[in-house]
Amino acid sequence: MRKTKVSVVKCEECEHVGHGAFCGLSHSDLANFDQHKTCNYYKKGQVIFHEGTRPIGLFCIRSGQVKICRTGLEGKEQIVRLAKSGSIIGYRSFLAEELYSASAIAIEGTTICCIDRDDLNKALASNPLFYKNLVKLMSFDLRKSEDLVFGLAQKSARERLAEVLLLLKEEFGIDPLDSAKLGVQLSRQELSTYTGVATETIIRLLSEFKQEGWVDLQGRQIRILNYKALVDEANLAF
Repeated sequence: MRKTKVSVVKCEECEHVGHGAFCGLSHSDLANFDQHKTCNYYKKGQVIFHEGTRPIGLFCIRSGQVKICRTGLEGKEQIVRLAKSGSIIGYRSFLAEELYSASAIAIEGTTICCIDRDDLNKALASNPLFYKNLVKLMSFDLRKSEDLVFGLAQKSARERLAEVLLLLKEEFGIDPLDSAKLGVQLSRQELSTYTGVATETIIRLLSEFKQEGWVDLQGRQIRILNYKALVDEANLAF
């Protein structure tokens, strides 16, 4: 499958530009990005960048959802991060000047803008606030990953799944048309690689959660029916 080029939206007109790392950029910086950036549409399952390749720039998710995966033993996929509309991906390897340590794959139809490497370096050199914002973003994402790994490592399979369902709700919200439905759809295998629990166990636990009235399942769609029960099962304090 090939990515599909789409019309370029000016950075200043993007609904995400006022948030996160880009809020400190000048009009001229944003205009320079527009000159060389590319925007592409990726179908579900298409790879945005490959593990082990050299960064070509910064990827901004204009719409859609992406999973960041590393290849483990025997080629097994391990999801290390999930990203949504408005997120920036690929920035850590870019700043570290090293090869990508993971691959980025579209979970659903996703539109992404890629900002050219040379334009990025110019902006970083001339705008210390932009550089600081990217470092802050990297630190924030690293802390979230550490918290997830630490928390899940201390818990049983049931506790892990309950916590991940709550994290997905917090990160991706709910479907605008259904206040119970998670705003992201993951396969049972993807839930497995994200929680570190075998796929067969994920299937069994979801069935148990459904029988207990905590969730409702419609294919990949998961509806949370009893939020408090999941919080209690995950041993979380909100």
